Amino acid sequence: MKRTNGLLKRVLNIVIISMVAITILTIIVISVLFHRMQRIHIDAEDAKQSLVSERSEEIMIKLAEESLMKTVVWASDKVDDEFWILEHDYLVLGEQVKDVLGNPDHYKTLPVEEPKSENQGEYTLQLL
Repeated sequence: MKRTNGLLKRVLNIVIISMVAITILTIIVISVLFHRMQRIHIDAEDAKQSLVSERSEEIMIKLAEESLMKTVVWASDKVDDEFWILEHDYLVLGEQVKDVLGNPDHYKTLPVEEPKSENQGEYTLQLL
């Protein structure tokens, strides 16, 4: 019986040592896999952040260009309107000068009456 007991003890020791070794190997493998997965996750997060930054920069540049183009178009329309008004005013002024020079008798000097003292303090209208 002593022999069986010694053999059983050895088998039990081998099983315990094997289980400890398998447990240690399992922990090491899980730890290595965890670190690799963590590194993959960090790399993926960095790539995602880089892509988001790149796309954000492109979108911001595009929005700035569109806003600038809208401002330029608006300003050019305003300048065009101002030049049209200026052209119109010069044309009207030119027609008025032609009329003054062509019909000087319509624009002769007229006498202007002096203000009357009896109208003092009252609003009056004087047409020229």
